[in-house]
Amino acid sequence: MLNNELLNSKLLEKELVSVTFIKDYLQLHFDGPYFNFYEYPSIKVDDVIFDSEKFGYRDHICRLIGSKVVSVKENIHSDLSIDFDNALSISLSLKPEDRSSVEAGMFQSGSGEGWIVW
Repeated sequence: MLNNELLNSKLLEKELVSVTFIKDYLQLHFDGPYFNFYEYPSIKVDDVIFDSEKFGYRDHICRLIGSKVVSVKENIHSDLSIDFDNALSISLSLKPEDRSSVEAGMFQSGSGEGWIVW
């Protein structure tokens, strides 16, 4: 199964149920499937982009709780983006130069049907 197919089959219409900030990464749980972001994703609110250093970043990430996924797009050469039904979206850069380690993120289907590492 291709990455976009797995992501769409497991995430479309799924509700984000929790956001967990861990020492050096972020987890997003979708009542089964989940992401580990080893680089903090940016969040788009209206036309403003918040990165992890910008005031209000954590508040906006937490605003995603209870929202449903309406779109997931992976462009292996640039980014992974997730759009939510509350008009917010997050984007994780997949560019090697934007990484502080080998992996930028990981997705697990939660059902044993697959996982993706970027």
